[in-house]
Amino acid sequence: MLEVRNVSFSYRAGCEVLSDISLSLEQGEILSLLGPNGAGKTTLLRCILGLKKPQRGTVGIDGRDIYAIRPQERAALLAYVPQSTSMAFPYEAREVVLMGRVAKLRPGASPSEKDKDIAMQVMERLQIAHLAEKPFPEMSGGERQMVLLARALAQQARLLIMDEPASNLDYSNQIRMLRVVRSLAQERYAVLMTSHVPDHAFWIGGRAALMRGGHIWRDGTPDVVVTGETLTELYKTPVSVVDVPADGNAYAKASIPFINEGCPYSLKQGGNKSE
Repeated sequence: MLEVRNVSFSYRAGCEVLSDISLSLEQGEILSLLGPNGAGKTTLLRCILGLKKPQRGTVGIDGRDIYAIRPQERAALLAYVPQSTSMAFPYEAREVVLMGRVAKLRPGASPSEKDKDIAMQVMERLQIAHLAEKPFPEMSGGERQMVLLARALAQQARLLIMDEPASNLDYSNQIRMLRVVRSLAQERYAVLMTSHVPDHAFWIGGRAALMRGGHIWRDGTPDVVVTGETLTELYKTPVSVVDVPADGNAYAKASIPFINEGCPYSLKQGGNKSE
C-alpha cells in the first residue's frame, strides 16, 4: 500500500535530514518507527504525506506517485494524526471530528446526516462521545489527541500516518489508543506510527523500524530488532529488554532504562534486580 524508495531530503544544501530511506507497508500491517529526537522521523512523515518533496527518491501509495495526486484525492487515501494542533476558533469536538469528512464532500457542500452519524460512531468507538460539545481549546492534551484520532478515522482512509499519537495520553488512554491501532490493522488498515516508547512496538506487534541519523538502521519484528543492545546504541543510554510475567504462563517484553548506576530496574530505593 505504501512504498518509500531511496528518499533523501535536505532543508538546505549539504545538510541531509533523510538519507536513502526505503520502507514499505502493506494493508493490515503496523509499522512502529522508533528513534531519538532529530533522527528525521517527522520529516519522513511529511514527505510521505506530500507536504515536503524529497530531492531524491519516490513515495508511492497503491502504486501511484504521492506528489502527482491531487490533495483531495490524497486525503481519501491517507489520514494523518499529528502530535498536537492548535485551532483559531473554539470548535466543539464533534465539529473537529466532522472535519475528517471534508475530503468526501463536493466543493461548497455541507456535511450530510450520514457524515454526522459517521463522526459520532467514531467518537463512540473511541469512548469520547461525552466530549462531543466540549470546545477543543478547553480540552486536556490527551482529550485533544483522541479527538484528532477520531477525525482521522472519520476520514475513512485506509492508510493512517500517526506522529507520536500516545505522547499526550495517560497510561490508560495509551492502552486504549494502542488497542484501537491493533483493531484497525485487523480491519485491514495500514498504520505507520512514530513513538518514543519502545514498549509500544511490543504492545501492538507488527514491525518496528529503528531510525537514526536520517536513515533506517534496523527493520523487522520487534522481538528481533528492539533489543537491549539496539536500544542502548540508538538512544545512547543503557537499556535492558526483559521478559515480564503476563496472564497465566505467558510473558511479555518490556524495555527498562538503567536509571540507577549498576541497577537497571530498581522499583524502590535500595531495591535489587530481583525486585
